[in-house]
Amino acid sequence: MPLQELIALGLSNLTGSFFQCFPITASMSRSLVQESTGGKTQIAGSVSSFIILICILKAGELFTSLPKAILSTIVIANLKGMYKQFMDLPILWRTNKYDLLIWLVTFLSTICLNLDMGLAVSIAFGLLTVTFRTQSPQCSILGQVPETDVYRDVAENNQAKEIPGVKIFRYTSAIYFANAELFAKALQDKVGVNVDRLKEKKKKVISKRNRGLQKMINMSQKIVAETQKEPGFEYVTNSDGVIINPKTLTDNILPSSPTLRSLGLKGPEFHALVLDFAAVSFVDTVGVKILKNICEDFSDLEIDVYLVNCLSSVLRQLENSHFFSGTITKSSIFASIHDAVSYLSVGHDSSVAQEITVCDTKST
Repeated sequence: MPLQELIALGLSNLTGSFFQCFPITASMSRSLVQESTGGKTQIAGSVSSFIILICILKAGELFTSLPKAILSTIVIANLKGMYKQFMDLPILWRTNKYDLLIWLVTFLSTICLNLDMGLAVSIAFGLLTVTFRTQSPQCSILGQVPETDVYRDVAENNQAKEIPGVKIFRYTSAIYFANAELFAKALQDKVGVNVDRLKEKKKKVISKRNRGLQKMINMSQKIVAETQKEPGFEYVTNSDGVIINPKTLTDNILPSSPTLRSLGLKGPEFHALVLDFAAVSFVDTVGVKILKNICEDFSDLEIDVYLVNCLSSVLRQLENSHFFSGTITKSSIFASIHDAVSYLSVGHDSSVAQEITVCDTKST
């Protein structure tokens, strides 16, 4: 059992507290001395404790005349293994700067404060670095390596090519309350679409057309009222002689779900967005809400959203949070990126399908 010494230490202090015993704790210097002399088991600790007991009872008076400098030299010599850890600083600087910061904060807090407070500060700082790392994960746009089912970051791999009409976005962190908004912002930045601005433009154009159409309806009704006195006649004719009912004029001119092209707006250059969740370990309630808003916003812009490589725990969380609805169904979930790309190659333009190379898995 790896923590049996700590459990024994805690039980000893717990039991001794009922009998007014002195609390016991571990000694860093003695532990380093035991390690440097090759001690591996509790027997070595028993031998060192027996020697210390003899020194306290009998041999302690022999050391009273020694200067404190000599005694401190003995302690420093035994702690040389700990001092060698300063040589790890250049290595940590080259390998992982987060670990270097944790090392420095632990060292300075332990020196400036006491041992307990220093360890508490180091633990809190370590948790803070973990939170900070999840707020700045690596995200990338993937492309297909020709004639394979391999997808790599297009910014790092020259052979990977983006598939026309399809954006593949990879996110390498959990999606939870601390980074959910950052996930949505990183997605828009990578795919090059400002969803909020484009939706606002769409709303303004629809509102403008509705106002103009209402004016046209009011004018038509006024013409009908002035020219047709008999009841039951509520129709007017346009310049081509076509009979139009002013009441249904809105449905004829402006459909209930107008597209960006029908509104004269330039939409995104892709029709499908694939989210690679292979590195997403979990999604909390806030993350599910953000993800659902993202799917609905892109759907409003005529872009289909697909999820691939989802862990079973992530799928269970999505189901429990009622993520799947009328606009978002389980048919948008695929086991791999290539499955989603192959599906998209069938349902869209053949010119796009020619750009998607499907790996032949049959043996020749």
